[in-house]
Amino acid sequence: MSKMKLIYSSLLIFLSLVHTTHGKVIAKLPAVTVTVWVHGTHPAKRLLESRFSPIRSQVYVPAGLSLAKDLPMHYNFCEIAQECNKRNPEEYGLNNFYTFGWNSAKITSRQRKKVGNQLYQDLDSLLVNYKKKYRSVKLRLIGFSHGGNVILNCMSHLPFSCKGIETEVVLIATPIQESNKWYVNTPYVKRVYSLYSDGDWIQRIDMQKLHQDAPSNTPLLSGRKFTDSDQVIQVNFRFNGKAIGHIKYRSVMKYIPDILRQINDQIDSNVTKKHMGLNFIAK
Repeated sequence: MSKMKLIYSSLLIFLSLVHTTHGKVIAKLPAVTVTVWVHGTHPAKRLLESRFSPIRSQVYVPAGLSLAKDLPMHYNFCEIAQECNKRNPEEYGLNNFYTFGWNSAKITSRQRKKVGNQLYQDLDSLLVNYKKKYRSVKLRLIGFSHGGNVILNCMSHLPFSCKGIETEVVLIATPIQESNKWYVNTPYVKRVYSLYSDGDWIQRIDMQKLHQDAPSNTPLLSGRKFTDSDQVIQVNFRFNGKAIGHIKYRSVMKYIPDILRQINDQIDSNVTKKHMGLNFIAK
């Protein structure tokens, strides 16, 4: 290699490791994990989130992306972020743990597609800023119920404009839809987890066949599982020995770091395993 080529290569490496702020050269930080939590459907959203609602603290998040830690300490999503951080502070840093609020009062697949596009746009802008500060950026998207379908619709727009984002998706009790379930197979996501419970009947009652974008062969009701050929780790989930209902998942959210660790332990012992059972015992 000529001397000029060596100098040029060294300069490129140096520039990839620094960013500038107000004319100052600052070394990039090594790595960060960004977590984004997407809530499920709140049919009477305005009523539930009003300042006079007795359950406002359980459901409220601001519209769009915002840090969970900025919510009042007793609010549900702030508590989830705090608990996840206690269980794995490196992967669930409070300065990088976001919620994504969306208008879920409109219970339509069209609305979830629209919001999925908005999530993609917001994430794309957020990740550009993270890539300026960090050499390595991992993104974890967690969606409960139809929040998972918002994420799936977001996945249809991948890749992000900045390269090298390692993306992981966690779907919890998501009603599986024929119109968008194939997005789990995108090559731009490293791993997709889908947790379901045989005791969750709400996951199965979305009348997807009536959706405007439903394919002709769509079953009447939403599904619980993806097909075995899909690129997703499916987990038949039990909590303290019991199959749980949709609402009971609220007690499970804070354990997500531990749950994913146990799932990954099973995968590490059998790399071809794509469908498993997990009886999570809360401690």
